[in-house]
Amino acid sequence: DFDRLVHELRRVSREIRQSAEDNAHSFKTPLAAVQSALSPVRRAVPEEDQRARRALEIVDSSLARLLNLVNAAQRHDMGTADMIDAPRVPTDLALLVEDAARHFREILAAREIGLVVKLDRGATVRTAAGMMEIVLQNVLENAISFSAAGSKIAVSLRVSADTVELTVDDEGPGIDAEKIDSVFQRYFSLRPEDGIGSDRAVEHSGLGLWIVRRNVEALGGQVSAANRPGGGLLIRMVLPRFVIH
Repeated sequence: DFDRLVHELRRVSREIRQSAEDNAHSFKTPLAAVQSALSPVRRAVPEEDQRARRALEIVDSSLARLLNLVNAAQRHDMGTADMIDAPRVPTDLALLVEDAARHFREILAAREIGLVVKLDRGATVRTAAGMMEIVLQNVLENAISFSAAGSKIAVSLRVSADTVELTVDDEGPGIDAEKIDSVFQRYFSLRPEDGIGSDRAVEHSGLGLWIVRRNVEALGGQVSAANRPGGGLLIRMVLPRFVIH
């Protein structure tokens, strides 16, 4: 029975990968056709017709966002397939946090953002390769994108008898209290047009924090978000601790 279960999980994983590829191809083909059809229209529109030019810019922007969403959905469906049949092994979460801090060191320095890290030792959890790495990457990227120069991001790892608590908080604008429960929903993105958090250089698909919740819950944990009393956002993740006897 156990062998059949393993084979069934692997079959489901293969089907998810195949479905992700098929769906991406199905969406990309008509998007490419629309982009191609717009080329002669763009050439035919006079430069002085600003209204028509603006309409074409909106269509181009929407097509680019759709293509980005298709690519993001394909990547993360592939990640789901990998997560299904990947073995869970004891992992030192403190080491993963330290690696993530090193990875973002240059980005933080370039934006003049400080990083404060406080780690308890013995923070061992059972996870598959890559699952918590992508969680840390997405949470830190989100915090960085909403942080102003001169501000700080704090990462804390606390260990109790049964759980490991990982928190990441920034000093950004926070989130409207009425919308804070939506931050972990798929495709939800709430960014201002200008200023801190707009981050126009990066195309946001609204999947980052959704992936965080998916991975944390798949490991038997919970994730939540709250506005900090002094301003900013706090992401809290609680995972079952794996105790090595």
